[in-house]
Amino acid sequence: MKDPIFVVSAHSRYSIKAPPPADPGAEYRQTRWYHPKGPAETSAKPLKIAIYIVVGIVAALLVIGIRIAASAFWNERADYVRTPPQPISGQPERTGIANLAEISLVDPQGHRLAGWYAPSRNRAAVLLVHGTQADRSSLLFETAFLAREGFGVLGIDLPGQGASEGTTRWGVPERLAIRAAVDWLSSSRWGWLSQVPNYLALRAYGQSLDMAPKDVIGRIAPRAVFVLGGERDDVVPPFMARQLYQGAGEPKRLWIVPGAHHVDYEQAAPKEYRTRVTEFFKDTLLN
Repeated sequence: MKDPIFVVSAHSRYSIKAPPPADPGAEYRQTRWYHPKGPAETSAKPLKIAIYIVVGIVAALLVIGIRIAASAFWNERADYVRTPPQPISGQPERTGIANLAEISLVDPQGHRLAGWYAPSRNRAAVLLVHGTQADRSSLLFETAFLAREGFGVLGIDLPGQGASEGTTRWGVPERLAIRAAVDWLSSSRWGWLSQVPNYLALRAYGQSLDMAPKDVIGRIAPRAVFVLGGERDDVVPPFMARQLYQGAGEPKRLWIVPGAHHVDYEQAAPKEYRTRVTEFFKDTLLN
């Protein structure tokens, strides 16, 4: 048998290995195809791998970015969605707080605001204002220990939250609701109210869309302000609480609760929390 003949076409990338001329006794012919790898094709392989890696990294970063953006959007949106009233809010008799009863009042925009009220035994009253994604029952702990100390306690559901009418804006509607609550305490229950310190700084500061709280908190003076913050609060970090305190006028107090996160002061330091808050209202309302 003669050596095989290799035929390479100028218009093809393939080589043909052909058998020798026909053999009368051959039963078949066999043709083999080869795909020779030239230098250009060999050097292109690492480039393709690099492109695939870059595309994969870009795609992963894009997915992560979309997830972060979506999470931020929905977390922010949650602050403006109505939080349904908790069952305990409509059953004050189950709280164990003496004489706590449901009330309703109307704000200047005509919205009915739901709330509850425990009468005072010392001629002083405290207005409790909840924060985002909550209703008045989120301040049940504070309502209980202040009522036990003899203070009148009014807790309301802000507009668009709990059982109150209206829409949540964390701005004008909330300020009007708080003003209506103070007026309700003053005219409907007390006759003459000695003083109602602004308790907004405890729970709902930092949410307004049309003003920076640190720039307007000074207007509360000469009414007393007690600013509380959690040492580990990642919603309203300690530096924001200190900014509020710096912007407030006298008399004012600041307490960054060691080990506390966002509004869980009663869990981080229950005894000291009760003592500090009670003393604040005694000093500012009864002296």
